[in-house]
Amino acid sequence: MDRTEQFLAMPKTSMFSCQCEHSKDGVDQPWIWTTENKPRGYELYEMLGRPVKVVAPMVDASELSFRLLCKRYGADLCYSPMINSAMFIKEKQDSYRLREFSTCPADTNMFVQFCGHDPEILVEAGRMVERTGAKAIDLNLGCPQGIAKKGFYGAFLMDDIPLIRNLISAMDTNLSLPVTAKIRIFPDPLHTIAYAKTLVDAGATMLGVHGRLREAKGVAPGPADWNQIKMVREALPDVPMFANGNIWSYSDMASCLEATTCDGVMSADTLLWEPRLFSNPDRFLVSGRHFAVKNVEARLQAIATAEEYLDICETHRTQVCQIKNHVYKITHQSLQLHPDIRAKISEQTPESPLQQMSTGPESMLSKFRSILKELREAEMASPQPDDVLNPVPYASSIHQLGNVSIPDYIHLSSITTPVDENSEYRKAKDAKVKAMLEEEEPAYDLFG
Repeated sequence: MDRTEQFLAMPKTSMFSCQCEHSKDGVDQPWIWTTENKPRGYELYEMLGRPVKVVAPMVDASELSFRLLCKRYGADLCYSPMINSAMFIKEKQDSYRLREFSTCPADTNMFVQFCGHDPEILVEAGRMVERTGAKAIDLNLGCPQGIAKKGFYGAFLMDDIPLIRNLISAMDTNLSLPVTAKIRIFPDPLHTIAYAKTLVDAGATMLGVHGRLREAKGVAPGPADWNQIKMVREALPDVPMFANGNIWSYSDMASCLEATTCDGVMSADTLLWEPRLFSNPDRFLVSGRHFAVKNVEARLQAIATAEEYLDICETHRTQVCQIKNHVYKITHQSLQLHPDIRAKISEQTPESPLQQMSTGPESMLSKFRSILKELREAEMASPQPDDVLNPVPYASSIHQLGNVSIPDYIHLSSITTPVDENSEYRKAKDAKVKAMLEEEEPAYDLFG
């Protein structure tokens, strides 16, 4: 058995496994990798089957059921949600571990992503998932949210490059799985290149590069910088690399690969609206924040996709809050036209611990199925005429779309109320964002 065959046969334990139709009982086998002989760089990339279409790590969104849905539609590699390493290792946090991470034999080509700033804790968390079938352990260096600033992890570690180097080195030295990292860019491309080289020298064997600054976040982060991603790629030709940002449709993937020369494309937000993205669907749906779909058949297909997701949740433990979020985004185009049904999804809240998971004795899946059935019937009974969705450009969409090519059945959203640039609300919002940026302006004093 060569190393690739060994890799594909990596053993799983039942620690985080879900019992499903694919699960098989068995005894543990000897671990096949050590810290010395684990695959690195393009050896790992080849073992993974040369992944091109990658599901990015998404907090409370890239859970097992959603990963399996994306795999059905062409995903080559999936990341787990970002997991807090300190919470994960606490003995009294069994509920956190079971809630935030699960896997099964069908969950192939999966990287587990942790966040944190303590090397010992990250190593301990990594050891807890070494035998779950994960193919690598990723360090989150890209989360830009306030909670990451408060906990000093994610993109806020960019202010302490020596610490990041120590984290990567400790993980690589002490874990039998390969170590990877997902990063954001600095304003100066030379800083980004030096940063990426530092991670690789410390032991990172693959990189995901999000082409946005730490300050670019929220619903309108602006376009990603593919040029800077390409510069990082050219500086590290021996490191497998995934480009992240500006993937609105299937055709954007080819454009991204050509522009960045990366090995693969990583998508996050667009997959939440259209989990079939990687299969190049005939009637794909893009971000409901910026576009409206005037074709009722496309909207009905989205409902079917949501129902397929519920089928997966039936045999794989999934939090109700995750189900609610996925159903809402996948069927967003229809829900915008039927606000009474949208309200019913919002009302779905577990009333007891037994209702919090999809596989519990009091699962709420039947309620979500009933809502989707009602939504389908409403769409079929009163399909909206095309003129309801005439495009109405508004600033929060236009400035970040770039040169994306959108088919004629998708319009810039006229459902979302256009923002009055001179309104008191908008002025207050802009002032708040400006203050936030000034507060979080990075020192970027990286290399002395």
